[in-house]
Amino acid sequence: MKSDILIEFFTVTALEIVHKGIMSRAAYLGHLRYVLNITKYSKQWQLRHTTKSFLSDKIILIATLIAILCLEGHLIVGEYCYADDPNPYLLFGIRTAYKNVRGTITDSMIPNCEPLQIWMLLKHGSISPPKYWSMRLKDDNNMEIIKRDLAHSKAGRMCQKDYERIKHWNNYEYIDKTKVWILSKEGELGMMRLGQRLKTYFPELIQCRPVNTLKKQYYFRAMNAQRSIASMRSLIKGLFGNINLDNVDIRNTSHDKILQYHLTQREFFDYYNTRDLFIFNDEFRKMINGIRQRYDLSSDPAHFIYAFDQLLDANYVCMRETSWYPDVKSPWCAMFTKEELKFFAIYIDRYLYRSPPYFQKHTQAACPILKDLYIHFTNLEKGNVHEEPKGIFYFGDFHSLMFFYSLLGHLDGDAPMPLNFTLHDLRNRKYDLSYLIPYNGNVAAVFYKCSDGFKVKLYSNERPLNYKGCPQGTCEWGYFKKVLRNIALKCNVDLCNLP
Repeated sequence: MKSDILIEFFTVTALEIVHKGIMSRAAYLGHLRYVLNITKYSKQWQLRHTTKSFLSDKIILIATLIAILCLEGHLIVGEYCYADDPNPYLLFGIRTAYKNVRGTITDSMIPNCEPLQIWMLLKHGSISPPKYWSMRLKDDNNMEIIKRDLAHSKAGRMCQKDYERIKHWNNYEYIDKTKVWILSKEGELGMMRLGQRLKTYFPELIQCRPVNTLKKQYYFRAMNAQRSIASMRSLIKGLFGNINLDNVDIRNTSHDKILQYHLTQREFFDYYNTRDLFIFNDEFRKMINGIRQRYDLSSDPAHFIYAFDQLLDANYVCMRETSWYPDVKSPWCAMFTKEELKFFAIYIDRYLYRSPPYFQKHTQAACPILKDLYIHFTNLEKGNVHEEPKGIFYFGDFHSLMFFYSLLGHLDGDAPMPLNFTLHDLRNRKYDLSYLIPYNGNVAAVFYKCSDGFKVKLYSNERPLNYKGCPQGTCEWGYFKKVLRNIALKCNVDLCNLP
């Protein structure tokens, strides 16, 4: 009786798997032979290739379920290896590699319209970690400790290929306390290639000319930080080749109230430095404990934080290496399932989804940059084309872009992410920061003079920005002007009286 119930359970469950077409019939039989040969019933169930036509569907279904369970436990040939996954999880919030999320502009030409100016706000490319993380990962020998613990646990349920890649990992190219927040080679290359693509998207606006002409026709401004300056130089190289523009505008924080206002505010730093990075709610704790069990890490509750720190380190290197070497899978990502990688990435970035008071206060830091956009486009509308550059490029950080999107109203409808959020909250987010603010992330506004008036095209990371009232990123200037004007009129340029 019990066996009949068990068979019925396996059959019903396996039917769900069969309908998804996960395995072929031959694979079912192969896995069935394996399972039966390792059980006490192996002598009763000696299967041969010639028995395929005589096996009942019920037995095949049972074999399917057992085989899948074996696959889940990585017990048989064909086990999952992250290194061989053709579609690994690559979205890591603000640390996402640009090439994994960017689009391709195909609609830069508007019938009966002429582009007059491109205005862009950009985030730097991928960078080396801050000093704290370099010391933690390298000087404190944390990564070697994780490798040792994995060796003691025989890598848990990790496939041998993934384990060997971790075992032999020794890449500290950017994990160095003497190289803090330095633009990576991929960051430089990605920005240069962006410049090359912009030149093909907008040939009327971006043209190689004598240096003195370029100085008059293009404006570049960056934060006084290596990552921003190097990103700017790389974009210029992509736009115009190996030239030296010595009139670029580089601002220290205290003299930059367009890109860096938030960095001048003590309240911002107090919040940023004192926030709890992780809130261990039940769901997150369950996930961490599941990973601990998978790799036979200490199950002692007193060691939870120790195990969590190890997993945090492995996840951090996974994210960073994916942005530094987007064409190579980081060995450390193999320690996590796709769902775990997703949860970690958003958990780390969740402070960007703060309570309304935070946004009401600090998104106003974007009003000068939006006012700048309003002034330039309004000047073009008035016919002062020769007074305006053909291209304007600002290089900020992820806060610059986040506040820009928020103040523009692009994040409306997405409730602030609660600190103690759940996977349900995660799945119901309207916007994914991986697509909004990756490394090399950017937002572009292009002003067009048309036979029937003026238009504006909005792009986010080379994709049309689906902004409200602007289908496929195309806005009537009259409409978009009202949006910018409402922001500009409320914006005190010196921001002395920020509400």
